[in-house]
Amino acid sequence: MVLLASRYANSVARGAVLSIAAGLSFMLIARHQLALPHAYPPGVAQRIGSQAVSSRLHACCTPSLSSDAPSPLQNFQWDVALRASTPGQTIVNAESSSSSSSTPNTLSDFEDEDDDDALDDNDLGFARGEWNPFLAETTPITEIQIKTCMLPPGLYDLCSPTSSKKEDATRGEWKRVDRDLNKRVGIYYAYLYYRTSTSSESSFHVVLTRRLCPAGLLIPGSSTPVITNITLIDQEVELDSTNGVWTRVSANIREGIWPRMKPMYLYYRSTSQHLIKAARAASPDRNAGDSLEPITQLDVIYGGNEVQPLPGYTKLPVMISGGEDDEKAVGTGNRKGSRVGSTLAYRKIAQKSAAAPPLRFSAEGTYTILQVADLHLSVGPGKCRDLDFKQRTNCEALGADTYTLQWLETALDEVKPSLVVLSGDQLNGQDTSWSVQSTIMKFAPLIYRRSIPWTVVFGNHDGETTDLDLKRQIDLMSRLPYFVGEAGPSSIAGSGNYVRSVRASDSDTVLSTLYFLDSHANVKKTAPWSQAGYDFIKPDQINWFKGRSAQIHTLKRPYTPSNVQATIKGSKARPSQANEAARHVPRGSENRTTAQTSALASGSNAAAQREDPDWAPSGLDIGGKRMRKRALHARQDDEDADALGDGEGDDSVLGPDDNTEDIAKAIAVEEAGNSDEKIDLGYGMMPDDGANIQDAATGHETDTFVKGNPLLENEKGLEPTVLPVGPTRAAPLEAKPNALVFFHIPLQEAYDSPIDVGADGTRLFFGERLEGNGASKTDSGFFQQGLLAQKEMMAESDGPVDAFWDGESSAPTKGRPEVKVVANGHCHISEDCRRVNGIWLCFGGGASYSGYGQPGFLRRMRVYELSDYGETIETYHLLDTKQIIDRVVLVGEKAMGS
Repeated sequence: MVLLASRYANSVARGAVLSIAAGLSFMLIARHQLALPHAYPPGVAQRIGSQAVSSRLHACCTPSLSSDAPSPLQNFQWDVALRASTPGQTIVNAESSSSSSSTPNTLSDFEDEDDDDALDDNDLGFARGEWNPFLAETTPITEIQIKTCMLPPGLYDLCSPTSSKKEDATRGEWKRVDRDLNKRVGIYYAYLYYRTSTSSESSFHVVLTRRLCPAGLLIPGSSTPVITNITLIDQEVELDSTNGVWTRVSANIREGIWPRMKPMYLYYRSTSQHLIKAARAASPDRNAGDSLEPITQLDVIYGGNEVQPLPGYTKLPVMISGGEDDEKAVGTGNRKGSRVGSTLAYRKIAQKSAAAPPLRFSAEGTYTILQVADLHLSVGPGKCRDLDFKQRTNCEALGADTYTLQWLETALDEVKPSLVVLSGDQLNGQDTSWSVQSTIMKFAPLIYRRSIPWTVVFGNHDGETTDLDLKRQIDLMSRLPYFVGEAGPSSIAGSGNYVRSVRASDSDTVLSTLYFLDSHANVKKTAPWSQAGYDFIKPDQINWFKGRSAQIHTLKRPYTPSNVQATIKGSKARPSQANEAARHVPRGSENRTTAQTSALASGSNAAAQREDPDWAPSGLDIGGKRMRKRALHARQDDEDADALGDGEGDDSVLGPDDNTEDIAKAIAVEEAGNSDEKIDLGYGMMPDDGANIQDAATGHETDTFVKGNPLLENEKGLEPTVLPVGPTRAAPLEAKPNALVFFHIPLQEAYDSPIDVGADGTRLFFGERLEGNGASKTDSGFFQQGLLAQKEMMAESDGPVDAFWDGESSAPTKGRPEVKVVANGHCHISEDCRRVNGIWLCFGGGASYSGYGQPGFLRRMRVYELSDYGETIETYHLLDTKQIIDRVVLVGEKAMGS
């Protein structure tokens, strides 16, 4: 038995060695013997795929594409100087280089920049000399191939088309578009490969000392036809060959998709350089037009129609997978398909992204910020969450992300903001936002195509199971038009710690300061069985904030424009009483009749698509009583926890606590009378008797919000909070401009600190909070050591710190806090504001149908209106029905509680 076992073991060993040898041989054969080197020079039509091209294409001056006459290039003596280019250097045509640039879009905003690292193509993971969709390539593409492979090309590239050294030298090396065509839909890898006429690694600049043809050559030294169009076709068709010859790539672009789909092929059109140059010469702007300009770059896009291509790219209308002809395509509602799918995009002319100008107040002294909180977008259509039945039906018909994007467009058109701040969780994470570019290109184009500056801070879901970390996400967005954010100093914890200043319209005087911080995601678990809690702002971030605050220069406030001689009195004019009554909705009355809702919601195509004329939110007036659900929702449902598994990103810590237990109970209260008279206190409309349904100072239903909450009990008749005197028109002072801070996860002070009391003896808070504590369990100290420590006026004999603050010394300050408002997201069904120690702590409220919510709690976005050149800060919520609620002056001479 022992001998038999030994023989058996030897046989297995010999078989294993032979198998390995056979595998290696197969890999070598697959790599090198698939095709023989081409014997013909560049510039001659070639057999690619299944279609043979019989025509010979000659140099630019050849009068006929089918002529066999010698090229004029053969009968003319050229003086050519060659010099090798460095790897990664883009070779550009001297005549077209002025129309494109590889310089990334960065904001030149005076002293605001905190980022100590310049943008680099490597920041996004693209190696020099390899495919890079952001690089401003101008050399036309001449060949395209598709290759499939069982192994990822990054491990060992067996998939690239075979090519000899001679071919590489004369026709250019193959480059791989490094996005898998079969990502999450196939059983093996599929990649797009392309060639330009010269290699980026061993290419040459060709300097022509004499010129033969007026039109010249697109690719100096080569007459190879260039690709001017591509298309995807799943059937035999006749293609128009007026402007070139169409070639079918031999490989089925759907090869490897499982379950299988009908074969589809990529066709590309090759056009002579002569024809393109002649069209350019005939055009006043030297552009051959959309049809004849050559393609210089390719990209792969994941997701459906709502995913837009990068600026300058054109997206093919036909999906490779996940389209209408895909039976397994992911559904927007109850369909069970799982294929998100992909398609192709191409770029012809690289254009520099539009840089946002420095942020400035209007000439009237106003500036509007739209806060968009918690979009929770995915590569796919998203999942509709926590909606009433009718609204869910409409949402599922379009997909949650599309439904959300239509609402975002409505808000942008209604508010017309000066700046959009996305305050975290733009990405849903949880293994649904695996392509960052495709997810970002859902919402970003809606903003920058309206020429609106925009920026972001990150939330706890933005870095979950994605292909780009937060630093690279910032780098990607920095290459998009009108983006004004940055990663911030690499020595400081997190990504997205930076400052932006809003200046006067007539000078560089800073009138408002905007701070942005990374509140991180989750702390590391101390044991495998423990639950990961939320992270907190780090000590080096607090030091950074104090140092940047110390650098802010003071000015005489209130500010008077240089062209205004007299003192400006008052703040921005409020809407007329009639207009205010038509648009403003009192707290709690978002649940109104269908007719009222439809009337207020009219005027927007996007809003009309979202709403059903028969739908009304839960909380209808029935028999003189109003029933509203107050059931607390866990911040993420079980499917989110299942997706994460290890507890990362788990939001279940936001369950109800002992103090808010009563909020979870359903309540029924009598409406307070039938009087239609309302009292406008300057910060909201409410019943004139201040009944229990809505407290006169807060708009909250006191039975559900105040009862059992020690912060709010007995709130009337309290001792008013007294703050230091600040600048006024009657008594100007030298002080730093008012500031706002944006970060995602709220501070503990938003939950457990005493709320300031106004002059009328009532607590200074308004809005609703329908969930538990969403702050980190660790007190970072940022509120006390950062926000409260940095006041708006410099102490005697001290001035701003010119050098970056190193933590060894400080600039003493006095007066009120410099930061007047802290704007958070994270908690979707919390949308209240409260003032603590002179600082307003405000939640944005959930904006997305793809994030959790509560039936009857409408999606909303918070707006901050800065007026009177930054002295007045006013806020309100815009609901998805276009209604405005809780318009409150937070800061200024007419502020709430003053």
